[in-house]
Amino acid sequence: MRRLSLLLILLMAFSAVQAQRISHTYNNVSLSEALLQLNNEQSDYAINFLYNELEDFRITATIKNKKLPDAIQQMIGFYPVRMTVIPDDHEIYLECTHKTDRHLTGTIVDEQGQPVAYANVAILNPTDSTLLSGGVSNESGYFAIPYEQPTVLARISYVGYKTVYRLCNQPEVGTIRMQPETQAIRGVVVKGQTPILRREAGAIIFDTRNITGAINATDLLRYAPGVLLTDDDITLFGTSGIIFYVNGKEQRMGQKEMLQMLKSYPASDVEKIEIIQSPGAKHSAAGNAGIINIILKKKGNDYIGGSIGYAHTQYEEHGDEANANIIYNKGKVSTSLNVAGTWDNTRYCETNTIQFDDYVRYNTDNGHIKKENYSARWQIDYNASDRLSFGAYAMMADGERCLDVDGEYIYGGYSLLGMNKLNTCMTARRTPKTML
Repeated sequence: MRRLSLLLILLMAFSAVQAQRISHTYNNVSLSEALLQLNNEQSDYAINFLYNELEDFRITATIKNKKLPDAIQQMIGFYPVRMTVIPDDHEIYLECTHKTDRHLTGTIVDEQGQPVAYANVAILNPTDSTLLSGGVSNESGYFAIPYEQPTVLARISYVGYKTVYRLCNQPEVGTIRMQPETQAIRGVVVKGQTPILRREAGAIIFDTRNITGAINATDLLRYAPGVLLTDDDITLFGTSGIIFYVNGKEQRMGQKEMLQMLKSYPASDVEKIEIIQSPGAKHSAAGNAGIINIILKKKGNDYIGGSIGYAHTQYEEHGDEANANIIYNKGKVSTSLNVAGTWDNTRYCETNTIQFDDYVRYNTDNGHIKKENYSARWQIDYNASDRLSFGAYAMMADGERCLDVDGEYIYGGYSLLGMNKLNTCMTARRTPKTML
């Protein structure tokens, strides 16, 4: 009798564990509808959210035998939705991190009408092309991105396809069909289920081995889903605050210095890039936009190699970039040295009109923006085992950004009735050098 009671207790415990697992298939279902269904089908957690806030986010996913928080995290995918789990109170809270009334929605397909997953969608200001927001399409090619301006410019890009621009003044943009650019990749046909991009355990895995045309690791980031890169900044799904990892090790440096260092890694040395929007407990990037983990190809125990790169640009004025990288492995010890520098000279022109009570001033600044950045980084690691390694690095970074202009100021008087009372003007010239 005692054994029978013990057996019943074990069976009840087993049933309870099984009840915590979720298995579902969703095909183009709103996130709100799916959350309501989960809330009604289980009693472990109360799921709290605003229905209208998450209704535009549609999901396509197959969930197999997962705990409820993990199942919801897979459903969220890479939407701007934050989940908070309170185990003691058995409650889960979800909210959109971008509080806007508008969501730009649409579906991206390839030339054969198949969905394109993980395509980059950047929301730009149509007047100056500055980044307003961003995101990626899900497994069914669908995207929903918060935005505020009545009219925005959507830029849709995906590795192996021509970039599409769409001026949008309505929330629904419909179906966007992309055309292949066959020279962008080698030996791979990019379709809905492509080997270049895949999803594993909350991360997008970007396999860079078939990408041609990229010189260094920074160039590869321009192809990565969710990553939007400018000269001095990088965002993930339209949000700043990224933590960089190289081979699973956090790199404690600024984004400018990190991008400079990545320019010293040849593209051929990069095996894949992991994009993680919602870091788990094992990462220290909680509260940030996410993690970009650069996985380099493994070198032999006894290896020495490196690269030297130089680039010169000529558009109105000139820009120069130089970088060098050397890696040395000996047994369990590996060390590397990265050196990079950027010199840029860009034309600058600005005209302003300032109106005072009794006169108006017109000022025009013409000159150059001069940028110089330098960085050097040395790292050494000791691999005690496959799972344990020790390392240290030292880094130096310096630079400046100067505005060197000639200014012309013109003063003109006027009356409130619109009659000129001063027919002469004064011109002042200056040649300042201002640190920005």
